[in-house]
Amino acid sequence: MDPFVRLTIWLWQLSRQRLSRQELLIYAITLILALGIGLIEWAGYWPDSWKVQRNAMPKVTPL
Repeated sequence: MDPFVRLTIWLWQLSRQRLSRQELLIYAITLILALGIGLIEWAGYWPDSWKVQRNAMPKVTPL
């Protein structure tokens, strides 16, 4: 399943249930941190030593 579809389903399920103030606060803090990290990365200020260098996956022939 596509990660965006999973996120959409999870957010839909989250909107259908009642949450406590503590849960809403945790979700809000997590969202703010994620957006902050994304903004720092997008602006180019994220340290290069903290970045993950992804290599191409090797081709595996099926058996």
